[in-house]
Amino acid sequence: MKYLKRKQIEKLILIAIFAIAMGHLEATVVCYLRLLPAVQGSLNLPAVPNFPREILFAEQLRESATIVMLVSLAMLVGKNNWQKVFVFIFAFSIWDLIYYASLRSLANWPTSLFDLDVVFLIPIQWTFPIYFPVILFTFLTFLSGYKILKEEGNNELKPTH
Repeated sequence: MKYLKRKQIEKLILIAIFAIAMGHLEATVVCYLRLLPAVQGSLNLPAVPNFPREILFAEQLRESATIVMLVSLAMLVGKNNWQKVFVFIFAFSIWDLIYYASLRSLANWPTSLFDLDVVFLIPIQWTFPIYFPVILFTFLTFLSGYKILKEEGNNELKPTH
């Protein structure tokens, strides 16, 4: 990977743009969800049992749909199996970081990186302080971005017969 070609950088930027839009959309949906009378009162709801069963199921379906979207993107964009994995991780990481940034700008939440959040509901509830996904996904964004570019470069340097 001596130098990066324009198409390699464009590919990474387009994946990032998709993930940014998806993260913002996800935060917007969560803001609307929190306005429902059944869950009103707090954007920070680590106690998922407070969710009515129908809303909890809808949240699990929403999370499943985001994974399907990210897997579909990875399958379409990745040139080989490793690159598909790294595209998924790259998009997932950016999506999650933008999700928290958008929640902060839309709803003034989280108020601190130490706020607890239900980071995922599938297959069970995963609750962590927000600093955990922020640190993890910042690291994974850079690592997977590097690996995507490296895989992209490796593919282009291979001779064809």
